[in-house]
Order: sequence, then C-alpha cells, then structure tokens
Amino acid sequence: MLKGVRSLGSKIGLLSIVVFVMIATGGCVGLGGQQAGWSGVTAADGNIYFGSTGGAVIAMDAESGAEIWRKPLEVSSSGGLGCAPSEVSVPLYGTPAVLGELLYVAGFDGKIYAVNTASGAERWIYPRQGNLHSFVGGLAINEGRLYIGSIGGVIYALEAGTGDLIWKLETGEQIWATPTVDGDTLFIGTFDKKLYAIDINSGSQKWQQPFESQGPIISTPVVDNGVVYISSFDRHIYALNATSGELIWKFPDIKGNGENTPQKWFWASPVLYENAIYAANMDGRIYVIDVEDGSLKTLVEFEGSVSSTPVAISDKVFVATEDGNIFYINTENNLAMELPILNGKVTASLSLFEAAIYIHTIEDEIVYKLDAETGVTIWEESINNE
Repeated sequence: MLKGVRSLGSKIGLLSIVVFVMIATGGCVGLGGQQAGWSGVTAADGNIYFGSTGGAVIAMDAESGAEIWRKPLEVSSSGGLGCAPSEVSVPLYGTPAVLGELLYVAGFDGKIYAVNTASGAERWIYPRQGNLHSFVGGLAINEGRLYIGSIGGVIYALEAGTGDLIWKLETGEQIWATPTVDGDTLFIGTFDKKLYAIDINSGSQKWQQPFESQGPIISTPVVDNGVVYISSFDRHIYALNATSGELIWKFPDIKGNGENTPQKWFWASPVLYENAIYAANMDGRIYVIDVEDGSLKTLVEFEGSVSSTPVAISDKVFVATEDGNIFYINTENNLAMELPILNGKVTASLSLFEAAIYIHTIEDEIVYKLDAETGVTIWEESINNE
C-alpha cells in the first residue's frame, strides 16, 4: 500500500478513497470490474483528445463533437494490473499532450504511448519492453522533449519524436503530479510532500534540497514572474522563490480553526488570474488569495467538493464540483453564477481552448463544450465504452 494512505484515509471523500485504493492495490475497481481512470481534455488543430474511463484514447471534432477515431489501450492481466480478465483496459489519469502530429498519453500500466493525431496509429511506446512503475500524472512538453514522473519516484525525460530516453532521476518519492517546465527548470511535486526543481538539460537538482510541505503534493505547479505556486494536502498554498526554493509566503500563514481556514485538502492546482490565486479546496470553497503576501482576499462557497482544477478566461473563473455542479466566478466582484448541472462526477481538470471550456465527466461519461463568454453548453457527447 502507498505510504500515507492509512493515516489519510479517514479524511478523504468517497471518490478519493476509491482512487487511493485503486492506485495502491491495482485492484479491479470501475467499469466492468476493471479500473476506471479519468483524463482531462486537450486540443490541437481543430480536434480534442482525451482518455475515456473505458481505457481508450479518443479524438473528437472540436466544432461538432463528432468522434474521429478511438484507440483502445489494453494489457495482459499478467502485466501487473492484477485483474481477472486476460486482457484489461489501461486506466488513463493524466491529460494527453500534443506536439505536432503526435499525441502522447501515459498509462497506469507503466508505459508512455505516442500515436498519430490524425489516425490514432501507434508511433512508439516507451519502454520498448516491459513496464515502468504506473503513471498517474500527465506529461509536460518543452522544446521537443517529454517530461513525466512515475509512482516509482522516477522522473523521465524523453525525445518526443522517438521516445528515446535522455535522462532519468530517481527521487525515491512517489509521484502523482504533472510537472511544469519554466525556462530550463522542471518543477514537480511528490506524494511524499516535496517539490523538486530539476535542470531539464542534465536531470540534476537545482535547489540545495527540495522544498518540503506537510502533505502530499499532487497538483501541477504554477510559475509566474520568478515565483512557484503550489497546493498541498496539508491545507496550504505556498509561494516559493523559483531560483532558490525559499518560502515567500504560505496561506494560511498559521494553523487555526477559524471559519476561513481550509478544512480539507487542496487537490486541484492553483489558478493565477491577475493579482490573485484562485485555490479550489475539497471543502467546497474557492480561496481567493493575494499573490503579493498570501493574504485572503475573499472566499467563494459551493455545495460540493472541488477536486478539479478550474480555468480562468477574461473576467471569469470556471469551477466544477465533484457532483457535477458548474459555476463561474466573476473576478470583478467574486460572485458566483450557477450554470446547468452536468451529468456525472467531475474530477479531471477543466480545459480551455479558443474561448471554449471542455469538461469530461466520469460515471455517466460525457464530454461537454461550453461557451467561455456565456457559459452556455454548445454541445455534449456521451461516450460509449461498450
């Protein structure tokens, strides 16, 4: 079992308990007795791409929502997923990434897949033989290279065109998070409470030591103007000097039980908009934090836990609760406007492309396209995993 699961289990919501059990045991939880992953949506050249809960990579036309192609990913049950069928679908948790004509996905089976964006035809798989430790986070792309961390605590840098290994760094820490690249530095959090800064050229650590919080870090770091912002399961948001890793501020600055103190985990990544951080917490609140000093500007309360990373556009921050309620926050007055309820739970990050919001729900699996200006649903498409 993953370290920390026992002590944290009593504090987590039902959905998160399922996730922990699935990842920790490799058990058959989900559709058809198999694991069911989740994936955010990415877009390129008029198409959108995501991993279905049924273990397939799917391409759809962004304008109409029509399916273009579908590539099921399957692995023998002897490959480590521990399920009874001879062939099982590969759960996909991280959002796919696109570079040129190739789409990249990282599977829970411990493999990275590169497929053609037009057809879904396989270009390469890494590793060529065998499997690495499972991947939960997604890939970061920078100047023709892919970067990702595994549950086994290894960070990999690969050539995007060929899948050849450039370097790897063994941290000894479980990694669930998607990395961020800023300049020549890769930032990535670990389940064992640390944030690493890695030189993308050599794979060596840049800080004297990783920054250490008091809880797992599974969200994607946000970097802006020399500052790294991270969220943690310890119920804090941190601002760090990107060069040195030194703490600039944390929210809240001291532990307490006041009514404005976060009550649950920061699972989602922080969202930076103008001079504020919008931090979604699983207690059903969005904490609006001043980027200069970490003070609380205001908070917005919802009914339902928020584990999906919001998106910001123009003067709106779109937020989805786990139970399918969708809102946008007007950043001028921080008032929330409720939109039509979605069918299905929302755990994957929301996605923003060309003034449209894409939302991928699980259970009753549907992909929604919303107008980012009005919040009106442009189309919704149900995903058939049979």
